[in-house]
Amino acid sequence: MTYIYKEKIMTLSKQEIQSRKADLLDAGFSIDFVQKNIVIYNSLFKRSAGETIIFLLARGFKDPIKLIISSPSILGLNFINIDAKIEGLKKRGFKNPVKLITLVPAIFAYSFDNIDAKIEGLKKRGFKNPVKLITSFPSILGLNFINIDAKIEGLKKRGFKNPVKLITSFPSIFGYSLDNIDWRLRYFCKLLKFCSSQITAQDIMEGNTTLWSTKREKMQILVRIAYNLHCTAEKEVISALSCNLENFLLVYIFSEEKDFRTIRLHARKAKNKYGTVKERREKIQKFSDKLPSKIYSMYCKGYIR
Repeated sequence: MTYIYKEKIMTLSKQEIQSRKADLLDAGFSIDFVQKNIVIYNSLFKRSAGETIIFLLARGFKDPIKLIISSPSILGLNFINIDAKIEGLKKRGFKNPVKLITLVPAIFAYSFDNIDAKIEGLKKRGFKNPVKLITSFPSILGLNFINIDAKIEGLKKRGFKNPVKLITSFPSIFGYSLDNIDWRLRYFCKLLKFCSSQITAQDIMEGNTTLWSTKREKMQILVRIAYNLHCTAEKEVISALSCNLENFLLVYIFSEEKDFRTIRLHARKAKNKYGTVKERREKIQKFSDKLPSKIYSMYCKGYIR
């Protein structure tokens, strides 16, 4: 049987193919992985998969099989090149290259010229510690500077005073579309208007970066409850956003006194009082009649599929 690749043609007998398959299966890979990749990656034919796994374990990779599944071409990398990549990352200030590679295996495909250019380009844009930024959000290595500049400029246009400082505090913002950011700004503007607050949505989002990752439905539910309970203290509502939503709803359900601050405090202390996530969700469904219908509908939309 003949396999055609961009660079060369490789001919394998049925016996060789079976031998390669057996090698991968013996190393711990699933039959689905083997069947999917044996034809695609000629790298799989270069040496025993077991050799690569032993080598990666010796270099500190805790789960080589998972790493290879996420990037099968690793099977074809020269061990000298792997060591050179680890050592090169250390020399550039990355304290844990193995962890970085585990998070973004594609880093094997980045030349050091590419990595150096990214570090230098981030410095020129005002980021004081590009290595720390990349460590926090390794995917930035795959972003081009057109996209990085567009995100910085987009944040400026939306009223954020110091986009570089904001990104440094919350690098995952690179993964948020400007539409997503616009929605959050609009929603916090509505909240602040309801609370008659003098601060801006930008101030809140710059001061508490956890709000960037709060699920939409969670924000909508807690703001709706605050509205229903006539809670107009924006600090209380914003603080509630860090609570476990299921605990908050269950405390609401079982509380005789419907006071937003009291519910928030009890929800924060509840922890595992109501069981596992699955058990909490089952309780919410069981006692859904004790929740306002609109709130329960929002919850189902975001958390019960």
